[in-house]
Amino acid sequence: MIDQPRLLETLRAFIAAPSPQNDLAQVRAFIADVVRPRLPVAFFDRVAIDADGNLVALKRGHGGEKPFLLCGYGATFPAESMAEAFVPREVDGAAHGIPGPAVQGRGVSEQVAALAAAVEALQALAEAGPRLERGLIFTTTIAGEMGSHEVVDAMAQRGDLEAGSGMLAIGSNNALCLGNMGRVDVHLEVRGRSCHSSDPSRGVNAIEGACRAVERLRTVPLAEDPELGRSTLTPTHLETWPKAMHTLPDLARMILDRRLVPGEEIAAAIAGIAAALQPMEPFEVEVRAGKFNYPNKVSPEAEVAVATRQALLEVAGAAPVVYWRATLDAGYFTRRGIPTIIFGPGDTRLAHTTYELVSIRQVVEAAEVYRRVLVGMCG
Repeated sequence: MIDQPRLLETLRAFIAAPSPQNDLAQVRAFIADVVRPRLPVAFFDRVAIDADGNLVALKRGHGGEKPFLLCGYGATFPAESMAEAFVPREVDGAAHGIPGPAVQGRGVSEQVAALAAAVEALQALAEAGPRLERGLIFTTTIAGEMGSHEVVDAMAQRGDLEAGSGMLAIGSNNALCLGNMGRVDVHLEVRGRSCHSSDPSRGVNAIEGACRAVERLRTVPLAEDPELGRSTLTPTHLETWPKAMHTLPDLARMILDRRLVPGEEIAAAIAGIAAALQPMEPFEVEVRAGKFNYPNKVSPEAEVAVATRQALLEVAGAAPVVYWRATLDAGYFTRRGIPTIIFGPGDTRLAHTTYELVSIRQVVEAAEVYRRVLVGMCG
């Protein structure tokens, strides 16, 4: 069973060890020195930390099915304006819409509380000593706030994540998340011709080209999903060169956030944007893809979804289902034939805020749900 005092001690220890995504040395140290020692190492057949700093623990099963994957994240959003972001403290959550006692600290609404609950579930599973028919892979990656699949892709290419189905341990407010948007960062360059601003007729102002491009983007066709809603295309960044006074810029660079619903492909989304921006004389326009996350959608009847729903009903008496517009690694795994859902404690509306906190009751319930899902999927 879940050991609540041990779980809360683990949660406090995880909060107290800073692991902001912008400092990979700290993230790697957190995984190696804080997460790994709290795992039931003797329970697994192999526990290793790869060259990039990702932790992979494998427990082999006695049957022939591919293992179940439970994936946690080691990196958090930086402290920024949150005072004492890495000092765990118990607070009354009522002021922020969180019932009962809560724990405050950076990352608890996203990665940290879910990771602590997953580790406690593994401890409880190991103490019960079940015979596993299906194997289990538990990983804690150095990602968390990267906005791409780079880390899990490298791990998968090495063969570390060969699983049959999976779950991402990340804050979903203890709801069963069956799908989420994808995203591609689109880099757009508009080139004109520079000149002195005293006689703008001699140049071609890249700012005007950027404005024309934004108007053209309104014509890009977008898809819609019954659960996730309509895909979007949003300019999020604009910068011009040269950085000089009284000078028309000859280069404008923009970043566009193109959200994707299941069924949309990245190459087609980029092609649609490029087509809308041609022709643009006298401007030259270049469009290219940047970082991306695949969209995801898993059937409510998928084995992992059924197991999680049943565990939620037994533990909490309800099994709410949600779909996110956020982007995560679930789409990568599902695309590789590993149907993957998202579940964990923490309300993401509090993520990255100055008062990030999580309900203690929710963390305890999540740990028990994880334990039951592991038993149901593996034992």
